[in-house]
Amino acid sequence: IEEALKEYNKLIRRRKHLQEIIFDLEDLSEQHIKNIDIVQMIGDAYFQQDELQKALDYYTKAEEMLG
Repeated sequence: IEEALKEYNKLIRRRKHLQEIIFDLEDLSEQHIKNIDIVQMIGDAYFQQDELQKALDYYTKAEEMLG
């Protein structure tokens, strides 16, 4: 999973295939419900798509998972 997340992160930073990545990561987050990195990465993808409210929602969720 770590290698896949690294590749997703590279694509997110390049703003490539964001909608597909979001779909994949949301599915992955259901399988790995305690993985904060996945939730934060979904926020990053939404941020790169300029969907700031959705990004903030996922960042908030990740922060809540920490505490």
